[in-house]
Amino acid sequence: MRVSTKITGVFAIIFFLSIIATGCVTAQKNEQGSDGGDTPARIEFEQGIIEGNILVNSQPDNEADGTIEPASGDSLYMTDSGTITVTANVPAAGDYVVKIYYALPTSYGDKENNVMVNDTDLGPQKFPATGGKWTAKWIQATLQEGDNTISISHNWGYTWFDYLTVEALF
Repeated sequence: MRVSTKITGVFAIIFFLSIIATGCVTAQKNEQGSDGGDTPARIEFEQGIIEGNILVNSQPDNEADGTIEPASGDSLYMTDSGTITVTANVPAAGDYVVKIYYALPTSYGDKENNVMVNDTDLGPQKFPATGGKWTAKWIQATLQEGDNTISISHNWGYTWFDYLTVEALF
């Protein structure tokens, strides 16, 4: 009886936390594609400012591991230099989760790339190898109401980037 009560309590807590965790930015419709619903705006990296040695890939591939899983459209491959900058619009100032969707073949190992939000340098962020599958790297950031610039710049590089989303942190 006690075990089932504890298990039920644990599941109730997990359920409650999952409801809280799904709270998303409900931004106004903007060029990043937010529809004003509960789906966070999807901001494609190839629509941002691309500087340095970054390749736009329709069908990314990797000679060592075969193919990288197909992206949502084009993706960007940051090689030995470069910066990608996009703009995210949020309805209110506060803490948010920036989810950066990226892929790395296992043979490449983990990589670090620098992330900057507005004028705040978040420093090197570890992007673990994904076996070529697209995975979200979660980064907590304080954003201002309206437009915010989010940049990823080369540290190790050699990482594929697809898009990012921004969700309110509850």
